[in-house]
Amino acid sequence: RAAQAIGVTIARSGAFPQEGTESAQLAEAAAHECLTNLVRHAGGTRLEILSERTAEGWSIRYRNDGDAPSGPIVEGSGLTALRARTEAAGGAIAHAPRFELMLTLPQERQETL
Repeated sequence: RAAQAIGVTIARSGAFPQEGTESAQLAEAAAHECLTNLVRHAGGTRLEILSERTAEGWSIRYRNDGDAPSGPIVEGSGLTALRARTEAAGGAIAHAPRFELMLTLPQERQETL
């Protein structure tokens, strides 16, 4: 809804982590961060989220149609906080020179009784 309100289209494709799980929360936090950066820094109108289940867990890519960064990407507080949360969960974040965020998350841990 936030994206629609500011004229941004979000296109999702693939399989995504189950709602309510830690992986789903991290994937959503990454989407919010990418949406913020798309509007604030890149001037784009489309965020593409491509997700797939892997043998290790999840691979989720976030791409946009905004302007390419004019220099190296410098992490601000939002991306740094997302990195910390993701790494604490056993995952990793990478970003390419033309902004594409790659979120790699481990398989969901099963609750034991």
